Amino acid sequence: MPKMPEKLHRFYEIWCDLRAQNGGEIPFRQQLGLKELRGLTANLMVYEMTGPKELFVKMSGTAIDSQFGRNLTGLSVYDVAEMPAADAFVAFHEALITHPCGGYAADILVAANGKRIRAEYLILPLRNRFGEQVQCATMSELATEGYGMPPGDEGMLVTYHELLDARHLDIGFGVPDYEFTIKTKLPEDN
Repeated sequence: MPKMPEKLHRFYEIWCDLRAQNGGEIPFRQQLGLKELRGLTANLMVYEMTGPKELFVKMSGTAIDSQFGRNLTGLSVYDVAEMPAADAFVAFHEALITHPCGGYAADILVAANGKRIRAEYLILPLRNRFGEQVQCATMSELATEGYGMPPGDEGMLVTYHELLDARHLDIGFGVPDYEFTIKTKLPEDN
């Protein structure tokens, strides 16, 4: 596991506990309730793959909605990310869901007005109520300090112009044969 903020670690521990309760199987979405998440829901998003290259926001937390200035629930990833970032985002998540594996990413989100916000994500696969492995949950840690990002900027999009890191994580099943197609910044580029 990469070095992650406390919120992401807590989310991973909760997910692992649920998996253990399921005899090692990927947790169901409905197992991630308020009791289990203990105050992390504001930074949680759940995505659902409805078909090839179709990824929708099934649920978005209030902290995420606040930063984007709108409720993201029900939107396609293509509504909140510009091309080619949307294609790369969908491919990364499809590989994560179908393999299954975890994912970690760190990105600088850029608003239409040029303001920036640093975000780190831990993405873990989920099963829907029918047992189909078509969902994933993302816990995010948003850092606005030092970035000057006011909340509620509706022009904010995922661009990957300043993607810092994106990788799949082995959660016991290996990782998919997948290469992220957008070049990430190297530490020496900062």
